[in-house]
Amino acid sequence: MGIEYGLPRELIKADDGFQLWSETYDRDISHIFAAQDEIARAVSGALQLRLLSGSNPAPPGGSPTTNSQAYEAYLQGQ
Repeated sequence: MGIEYGLPRELIKADDGFQLWSETYDRDISHIFAAQDEIARAVSGALQLRLLSGSNPAPPGGSPTTNSQAYEAYLQGQ
């Protein structure tokens, strides 16, 4: 039996501190690189879900523009 460790991970929104995702990984230290890969996959999966669920958000400021050129520039910048 090797050395055990617990590694808590959280994904927090920077603007308001809201916790988007959290997980604790209890692993044997000899499998640290496998745990690192697992954590990276979990975080990227959580980010992907958040990014895809917010498709086509309102422009910054909340009010849409009536200027078609401005709207096209906004869409290109997304």
